Amino acid sequence: MATVPRQNDVLLGKGTAINSHHGNVHLRNLVELRKEKFLRTKRAEKRNVAMEIIKDIESIGGRFLVEDQNSARKGEAGAAPTAPLGDGAATDSFIRGITWIPAPTERAIDKVMHRLREKRGGQGKQKPPPEKRMAASSSAGPRATEANVAVPPYALGSSMASSLFGGYQSGVGMGQATSSLIGVSQTQQLPMNVQSALQQLASGGTLSVEDLARLAAASRAPPLLQGAASTASSNGSVLGGTLGGLASLASGPIDIKAALRAMAPTHSSMGSQAPGFRPSGPVALSSASQFRQVPSLAPLGEQYTLGDAALRAQASSIDSLGSLARVSNPATIQALRQLLAQNDRTVAESRAIASDAFAIQAALQARDASVASSIGSLGRTTGPTTIQRVPATGGFASAAASAAAIGQGLAANGQAVGAAQRPTPAQSSTRRQPSEAAPALKSPPETPVAVSIQYWIRLHDELSLSREGYLKGAVNLSLMLTEHLIQMTEGSEFLASDVSPEKVSILVNPASIVQSTSELAIQGVEVRPSVQRHLAMAQEVAPLSSELVCAGLGGVLLEVFSRGDSSAQGISSGTRLDPLMPPAKKGKMSAAGPISGMGSNVLLRLGMPLAIHQLVGDLLGAIDAPRPDSAFDTLQEVLADLTLMREDPERYLFDRTCPQKALEDTGLFSSAGGRLFGREKEIAELTATKKKIADHVFEGEAPSSESEELLLTFDQMNNFLCELVLLSGYAGSGKSSLLNQLREACKEEGWFVLSPKYEKNLPPTKAVTKAFDDFFGTWASRKQGGAHSDILESFDEACHSISSTIDREGLRELSELMPNLVRVFPEIATAKSGDKATSSTAKVGSAKKRYDYMIHVIVQSLCSSGRPVLWAQDDLQWASSLDGMKDFILNHVNDAANIWDTCRKGLLCVGTYRSNEMQGKDALLVNMDCIERSDNASVSTIAIEELSEDAINELISRKLCLPARYTKNLASLVLSKTRGNPFFVRQFLKTIVQNGMLKFSVQHRRWQWDCDVIDMLMISDGVAGLLIASFNQLPDQLIQAAMIASCFGTQVEEFTMAVLNSGQPLLHFDMVGALQLAVQAGIMEKAGPVYQFTHDIIQQTIYEGTPMDQRRFLHKSIGEKLLGAAADNPALYSLAVDQINIYGKGAALSSEERSQYATCNAAAAKIALCSSSFEQARSYITTGISMLNPGHWENQYRLSLELYEMSASVSCIFGDVDTMSSCLTDVVANVKSFEDSLTSSILLAKLLAASSKFDEAVNNVLTVLSNLGEDFPKDIDMTLVLSELSVLQTTLANITVEQVKLLPRMMDVTKLHAMKFLSMLCSYAIRSKPLLVPILSCRIVRLTIEAGYCEESIVGLVTAAYCLFAFKDDIELGYRIGKVGETLIDESPNMHALRSRLSHELDSNLKLVVEPIQTVVDNFPDRYNSALMVGDVDMACLSLLAYCVGKLTVGENLFTLSKSYIACIKQSIQYQQNTTLYLAMSSFGACIFLSGKSYDEVDVKNFDELDEIGLMTNHVAMLHLNFINKMSCHFWMRDYVKVSELASNHKPGGLKRPLHYLVRILYEGIAALNHARNTKQPEWRAVGEKALEEMSKWERSSSWNFSHKTMLLQAEVHYTDGDIQSAESSYNASIKAARDHRFLHHEALAYELHGVFCVENGMRDKGTTQLRAAIDRYRKWGALEVAKRVQLFVDGIAAAAVDPKTC
Repeated sequence: MATVPRQNDVLLGKGTAINSHHGNVHLRNLVELRKEKFLRTKRAEKRNVAMEIIKDIESIGGRFLVEDQNSARKGEAGAAPTAPLGDGAATDSFIRGITWIPAPTERAIDKVMHRLREKRGGQGKQKPPPEKRMAASSSAGPRATEANVAVPPYALGSSMASSLFGGYQSGVGMGQATSSLIGVSQTQQLPMNVQSALQQLASGGTLSVEDLARLAAASRAPPLLQGAASTASSNGSVLGGTLGGLASLASGPIDIKAALRAMAPTHSSMGSQAPGFRPSGPVALSSASQFRQVPSLAPLGEQYTLGDAALRAQASSIDSLGSLARVSNPATIQALRQLLAQNDRTVAESRAIASDAFAIQAALQARDASVASSIGSLGRTTGPTTIQRVPATGGFASAAASAAAIGQGLAANGQAVGAAQRPTPAQSSTRRQPSEAAPALKSPPETPVAVSIQYWIRLHDELSLSREGYLKGAVNLSLMLTEHLIQMTEGSEFLASDVSPEKVSILVNPASIVQSTSELAIQGVEVRPSVQRHLAMAQEVAPLSSELVCAGLGGVLLEVFSRGDSSAQGISSGTRLDPLMPPAKKGKMSAAGPISGMGSNVLLRLGMPLAIHQLVGDLLGAIDAPRPDSAFDTLQEVLADLTLMREDPERYLFDRTCPQKALEDTGLFSSAGGRLFGREKEIAELTATKKKIADHVFEGEAPSSESEELLLTFDQMNNFLCELVLLSGYAGSGKSSLLNQLREACKEEGWFVLSPKYEKNLPPTKAVTKAFDDFFGTWASRKQGGAHSDILESFDEACHSISSTIDREGLRELSELMPNLVRVFPEIATAKSGDKATSSTAKVGSAKKRYDYMIHVIVQSLCSSGRPVLWAQDDLQWASSLDGMKDFILNHVNDAANIWDTCRKGLLCVGTYRSNEMQGKDALLVNMDCIERSDNASVSTIAIEELSEDAINELISRKLCLPARYTKNLASLVLSKTRGNPFFVRQFLKTIVQNGMLKFSVQHRRWQWDCDVIDMLMISDGVAGLLIASFNQLPDQLIQAAMIASCFGTQVEEFTMAVLNSGQPLLHFDMVGALQLAVQAGIMEKAGPVYQFTHDIIQQTIYEGTPMDQRRFLHKSIGEKLLGAAADNPALYSLAVDQINIYGKGAALSSEERSQYATCNAAAAKIALCSSSFEQARSYITTGISMLNPGHWENQYRLSLELYEMSASVSCIFGDVDTMSSCLTDVVANVKSFEDSLTSSILLAKLLAASSKFDEAVNNVLTVLSNLGEDFPKDIDMTLVLSELSVLQTTLANITVEQVKLLPRMMDVTKLHAMKFLSMLCSYAIRSKPLLVPILSCRIVRLTIEAGYCEESIVGLVTAAYCLFAFKDDIELGYRIGKVGETLIDESPNMHALRSRLSHELDSNLKLVVEPIQTVVDNFPDRYNSALMVGDVDMACLSLLAYCVGKLTVGENLFTLSKSYIACIKQSIQYQQNTTLYLAMSSFGACIFLSGKSYDEVDVKNFDELDEIGLMTNHVAMLHLNFINKMSCHFWMRDYVKVSELASNHKPGGLKRPLHYLVRILYEGIAALNHARNTKQPEWRAVGEKALEEMSKWERSSSWNFSHKTMLLQAEVHYTDGDIQSAESSYNASIKAARDHRFLHHEALAYELHGVFCVENGMRDKGTTQLRAAIDRYRKWGALEVAKRVQLFVDGIAAAAVDPKTC
């Protein structure tokens, strides 16, 4: 219903007028108030925040209104014009020209959620609110408003600060600029009257303006100040008055203190008066309109000097000191001063103010003592911030320094107040109170002063800076000069003679002089051109060489670092470098030595560091003859050296005299990470990939719910970004170092990092579980530390997701592998040991999938916490394959969890592997290729090459803290010895250090070596031989302990070594202590309780260097020692068996040893199965079977049976059908009793079912049941079924949960076995022999009543309830029994398994006919998770399919639904669930047909192909679903003939499936009634009336699900009967019910049928309206092909209205 917008209404739409509406502004304010809460709220509760805002708006009478699209806007056709900015009348007129209607609640919620998700200012692309845009536009133009110009009267501004000491910088010398006027009067013999005036001024007296002018001139003050004083004198102005104007007083004595106190005016147009000020003196103001015309001079004064005409115009507009303060360019101020001094009437109003301003500046510089005594008045003038910033001026060294400091304070205060005078929007409502201090800001940058090198050195001497401070300043100066020379040499006019100390000027910040900092602030350098340049250019001069420039720079730096002493020594590079000077005579240089040696010796005598000595000497040596090897070639080399000195002076500048410290600086004998040399390209690639993931997670946004685009592709909806990077290279090439650096960088940026490291002799799952255990241990420690951070909140959110998905039993199982889980989830610590599973066949076929899913849940939960995740895997060549990573990327990156979870996730998988050890790793390579060919992850490979000579040289240079030019020869030698392998390079350097070939010289303060001696070092077996040679030099105890540690792999726990030390120790010394020595030697490192080799090459070298016989003896001794101590330690037991198996591999074992070791492997396999270590269990089982003696089925029967059954179980887990079949064949052939065959029978049935051989599986189980005493008839008909169910109806008529719980527990072992097989048979029979299902369920119920209750009794109850509904149409009793079963499931410890097992019967059938379909469908994600929790991938895929079909039934958008179908199909392919695959293809085919869009992600078979597959496999359910989907396609395209034809050929029978059954009833009934109207045949009417009768019966069970369908069929019946009025009423009722109950597609159908009804009964216009409404709903549904069909019909109606002949 149309309505008129009120003030508090929120209008949904676009445009300035709508956004400016009061209600919309109010909405944005409410959103801002709750945005922080929204961002902190968990995802499931964010909708509640939006509802709070909606309730707030409704509480003040506000509504959410939307434009009625069916009505045209008032006024002109087409797009509505945008209302003018700021024009309220036009805005109101524009809004009232639109027809508004109340918006649906969901639309309002979407609007608020969209606003809440918007990023705040500056981060997003959204436009600012209109009120902010209008404010911005009004202030951004060429004319500033009054608010922009207004500056508080006490803010003198940046121009005054510049003038205060800017004038000094334009003086003739720094000496005069840093002397006070009083000092000048004493040193330069000023006139006595001037000296007297200064003394009077210093003592607090007064001074006339004329005296001020004479004083300024006599003291040779800068011209600006002289002119200011003269102007003040000539105009008779006084130092005082107000900002608006000054009182013209007679020339006479002026009290500067009083003048300063009088500087407290207020501008009448500036609002309230500043605190503590009282206006004094007359006020002369310009008009308000003129004041608003004043432009800001700030950008002008900073960029250029105005011309006379512009100056006149600008000066005439200056009516306050605030506007004058915006002129900060000294040249502009000078020009303004001269103009104002003229008798120009255009600037008469501003002359006094400007004169006053300049006079105040001069007075401040000339009144050091007076200013000091008047600091209180100054504080009132400039604000409290300035008093805090300006110290007592009495202690200043000079009046100039005092003036500069005061100027800084004034400028800073002016900036602060100026900022405060322009409040931000957030501050506009709450201005700063009078008692608050203005914020302190940094002082503006001062103009630098150019000084010579000599003067710069003298300044350091006068300031008494430390030697260290001078050195750092000199290095900084040298760096700037080098950079400047590099730029100059790129030009064409440059002479080597320009590079000399006399030509260099240094730009110094004067503030650093005043503040007495530790070093002078250098802002730049200048090199003045040579005066002989014109002569040089006229002559033929040799081209400028880099050697000459380097030597010239050396002369300059010699002057700098010698602090001027080089000149006294007679060393001058300038005469040597001038090309116009004749060369020195031969022999002269040889007598005194090279210039480089003379200069460097000067520096050494002065105590300069060796680095400076080398730097200057190598610069001067650039032109020495002979030229030393270390001489510089280019300025870039100089720049590199100086940069190191500045960035790390302790290592590269100052001398080092401690050899131990120098050795530590190399980092050769420590495990601490550092820079990776020669890996810049690889690091850049990894960093770019990391940034891509981080940007996706931290900065990306989920697709907006307000999007009107329907054709969303799968890629556009994907919210999970996954990248896989593989690092390949030889051992020691630095792959792990790159991975470690990436891992640390991710940790610093707030990532979750998991780092499995695989080892050669350990199962890959062990490395994965250890990575998770370490991860949870780290975060548990951080939580226990009490620290709070955002990332801890993310971790808590991930833990909550894990605990809500994985049940307690699952967490307990994981804690067996990850003990630190108990620290994160303390509740699982209370689990009793008796609850642990001991049977290896309890979850056959599902255990590994359950384990994999729980691991995937953890990773998914971490990804869903709002943090990117790094999965860093090292040494993948030992991982056998990438199954785990492949499964996750292929299935869980785009799995069902991402369908239901819309948060953005990012996963970066990085793996390293040795490219030369991939032979035989076909599975790994195949999986890499499989991932690369998938669309779920972007895959890249980075090949890690050997280091180049330049990279090695840089590495050695940095390790030894020497310039790279000094280490070139050593780097070349190291490359030839190591071939550039980074690990070998490091080991080689360690060796030559240990051998003394590379040593630190205290005398020379640097590392020294002899390349000839190092070159003689012979390495027989490469670096491996070098490692062995170095290892053999270590203490004997360390060698033996390291050999034992190497038997465990790359790492060993301290506890394990302690066990070997206990009792009768393996060795006669403390091995733990010996390992500490290994850590000190750099062979191993200790991380918590774990000792690990610093590199696996070291472990491999030590292990393989041990003789074979000694290795086998060590493995046996270790294994037997650990077995004796592993009674209560399963992990230790497995470790012991690992050692024994290594010993037994290929050894000649005795019969006793074989029997003992086979038993040990069987026990270890049980431990591994209980902890879900399936790969490890398979290894133990295989080894155990191989160790059985000949004739083991006779002599070792129990052990053989146990091992073979476990082998079949594990083979089923891994899908190894051949091994499973072989093991079961052996068991069946050798089993000695029926009881012993039960386990194998279960396995065989599961094997047959997994192969889709359901008939064989059913027959196999029936045979077992017969042996257990449970026989069933061979021929089952409907009569027997109904008879059994009738008895069941009577038995369960009044069943309750309490009655079931009161039943005794079933104790009969035979009956328990029978119940297990009966439960198993129900799931097989429902697919191939549906009539057997009710007989089985009745038998389970009877056994429960007779023998007691067990877990399988729940299966019997729920299945019986389903059969009562499907065969007896007893919906009420069936639903009630089903709810009893659901309650028992929720209370069962095996809840997830039962939910998964009974989801089809309970959720997909019983609940759908009573509860709202939408609610039931939303439960399928939980059923999906429950199925995967128990590893039941079959039911998981079926639950996902049920979710998709359910969403299709309720009218979910087809494009969104396609994502779910694609995920279902992909998972079915991955898990080889062909049944679910074909069912999903059938339903997805209907989606594709109706939407008209094809998808390339999956291949979909057509309906005919699926029918052939269903007939071949006798899959009744698939044939039925395919029939329903074909019927749907024909029905929606209004092909009613084909619908009736399909219905007549497919007779219903067997089990009823509500979703399919009710769809058939609706479609068949509508088609039949249409035929009845067209053919007048009564049989069609009978079919329609029967459909109505059936639907009415279902409606009594659930009005929500079936009322709109019943009404639609009723309307069609009325139409067929010719009851137009009743038909009209029923159509409208059906439309309303479908809309209210959220069945969008049925609403569209009702609109369409109603429209057709209207058209066919002469109501063409109304019919067209209804048909257009149907088109709109069809498009929203995504059924574009259906919408096209209806549109063609509407077009035909329109054509018929114009030309009836076309009808």
